[in-house]
Amino acid sequence: MGLAASAGAEARAGRLAARILAHRWLWVALALLLALGAGWSASGLWLQPDARIFFAEDNPDRVALDAFEGQFARDDNVVIMLEPPGGDVFAPAVLALIGDITERAWQLPFVRRVISLTNIPHIEAAGDDIRVRDMVPDPAAASPEAAAAARAASLGRPDLVDKLVDPEGRYSAIHILLRVPRIRPQEEIPQLMAEVEALRAAVAAESPGLRMSISGSVAIDNAFATAGMADAKRLLGPMLGVLLLVIGLALRSVLAVFGVVLVIVLAALAGLGALGLWGRPLNSITVLAPLYIATLSVGSAVHIFAGVRQAMVESPDRRDWARLALARHMGPITIACVTTAVGFLTLNFSISPPFREFGTIVAIGVLAALALTLTLLPALVTLLPLRRHAEPATARALMEPLAERVIRGRRWLFPGLAGLALLAATGISQIRFEDDFLRYFDESFQIRRDIDHIEDRLVGLNMLEYPLESGRAGGINDPAFLAQAAGFVDWLRAQPEVRGVRSVTDTLKRLNMHLHGDDPALHRLPEDAEATAQALFLYELSLGYGMDLSDQINVSRSAIRVTASLPEITTAGIRDLEDRAARWLAANAPGIETRPTGVSHVFMLISQRDAREMLLGTGLAILLISGIIGLAFRNLRIGVLSLVPNLVPALVAFGIWGYATGAVTLAVSVVAASTLGIVVDDTVHFLAAYARGRRRGLAPEDAVRGAFRAVGMALAVTTAGLAAGFAVLAQSGFAVNGDMALLSGLTITVALLADFLMLPGLLIWLDRRREARHARVA
Repeated sequence: MGLAASAGAEARAGRLAARILAHRWLWVALALLLALGAGWSASGLWLQPDARIFFAEDNPDRVALDAFEGQFARDDNVVIMLEPPGGDVFAPAVLALIGDITERAWQLPFVRRVISLTNIPHIEAAGDDIRVRDMVPDPAAASPEAAAAARAASLGRPDLVDKLVDPEGRYSAIHILLRVPRIRPQEEIPQLMAEVEALRAAVAAESPGLRMSISGSVAIDNAFATAGMADAKRLLGPMLGVLLLVIGLALRSVLAVFGVVLVIVLAALAGLGALGLWGRPLNSITVLAPLYIATLSVGSAVHIFAGVRQAMVESPDRRDWARLALARHMGPITIACVTTAVGFLTLNFSISPPFREFGTIVAIGVLAALALTLTLLPALVTLLPLRRHAEPATARALMEPLAERVIRGRRWLFPGLAGLALLAATGISQIRFEDDFLRYFDESFQIRRDIDHIEDRLVGLNMLEYPLESGRAGGINDPAFLAQAAGFVDWLRAQPEVRGVRSVTDTLKRLNMHLHGDDPALHRLPEDAEATAQALFLYELSLGYGMDLSDQINVSRSAIRVTASLPEITTAGIRDLEDRAARWLAANAPGIETRPTGVSHVFMLISQRDAREMLLGTGLAILLISGIIGLAFRNLRIGVLSLVPNLVPALVAFGIWGYATGAVTLAVSVVAASTLGIVVDDTVHFLAAYARGRRRGLAPEDAVRGAFRAVGMALAVTTAGLAAGFAVLAQSGFAVNGDMALLSGLTITVALLADFLMLPGLLIWLDRRREARHARVA
């Protein structure tokens, strides 16, 4: 097959290995400097509490969101839902409690407005004028009559029902609007949420039986930060334990395990140090990068120690152990680490900044692990008092029966497994792009339990925002524009996905009614622009601090904001609603310019946008990785051949994922590119071992047997270590990390099966075919 280069390749590798070992104390000193430098650089890292880190500034959906918030306001918020034991939020005692919590909420940091059932503005007629007061002026002294009036007024307002109170009056929400400076968000947001939780604890102690659920954008931001850090703390111990167990069982040497652990810890520290030098904070994705680096670094170290174990049989000199192991494995290890780094670097095609940073950090960590594996680890082999095992490792014998079965069954294994792979890959047709940032947290998180509890009873955080543009300053007073806007609001309320709609048109209808003696027949929009402007002026003049309409009407009064609440909607569902809304607006409000936006909108569409970009990244990774392998073996055909066992795992894994869940989130969309470099590792080591056998003149079948004996057990161990590490990471309750780890683990497991069961038959078939062709020519 022309695998590998000249017969002198191994000799050159041996000379390079000897030169590396001649400077063993230098590598120890450099490793110490790496630890000190990376540790210093990483010491300044902080965790960024912001759900919007997933949106790049040039993301068109983010651009539209920024423009929308520039027109109206970006309000950070906390939502507290109360569920009283008696099931009646309009009971005088409960209204008193709501009023008390409202007052306490004003004492929280960064508050600009608190909206509750007791202080929501209530409009009353006063002759030809209006009077605006709190819904319950004195909650602490609310009488049964005042409570009954509040019930009737509140449940009769569509802008309050399902937002502040459910239709039966059993649950009520308090909305706390904030302006967080975000100068030091790593301190501001945790401090704010700590005070919110303290308020919950205090109220719970004073009011037994009352249930308080908390959500809101600030609570979500805090959860994004704490989820990643909690995962890192919770999973670090189990992951290291699993890796140590796998390595210990494979190497059966405490000192060898120490060497591997030293390499993976230093590599992980190098990744964190690079992030510190980059000046970027940690986030809910990059906080797990050290665990990924540690998991991915195990394989190369195990291959070195597996080579040391083989060299022990040939020589009693520990320098020979290190030299032979390094000479035989440095080539495949280098190719494997470089291709892994390439795979993760292609995450820079992602439209989401955390995944770009994650890919870069992991790539740096893997390359650091490569350098440490080729320098520090051989040096440790010569310095540590490793016990010699003069007999061949018994584990190698386990590979011989497998090799025989694979060789004997190659004629049906390859087509049979190819057929199964094709069948599994058809599950890709079941994949749909779905993202819901509220479901990134599983039920182990209090924030997820609170979100679900609130959304089952009131509107949640999934909102679709429509800035309705009139096209000119002051245009919102135009009766024709308002009529079209009100018609759109009514249409939205009639849609099955929509639970509630908020719009200033509802306020204008109530104002018009109250300005005309509370005549229900006049619960409609004012008839002319002057009447509209006057009604809004009188209303805003009567409002208290922080209660103006700046979050519903822009400064130039050219646009109004319409907010639709969408509980538990899917990405497909929001797309369908947007398309229907666009058609309705085109047919019924051709003069209105608008584009849907909102945080939920951007999150729900990001996986679809990212998948398109990652297809390009994956394609580039395929070309680069196959080219690297072809150049390394000096045979481009081998680069192409390597794609078979390397593409099959991703296709099978995504097919299984499609059948099992069907949903591809933002995290899952980057897995193909990132794992492509990982799965190449086993292929490269098997190809290198096969090539050595062929260079020595072995028949293809014997070369396969030799490859199984030389690297089979090491491949099984490293895959087991990787799979176990990813299995631990898959226990993350944060779906972005858990899904990525689960699919990665599945992919590399399938990759080992492809390398053991499909690749040998393919190699034998190609070499036998080549020999037959040469024989015919001769």
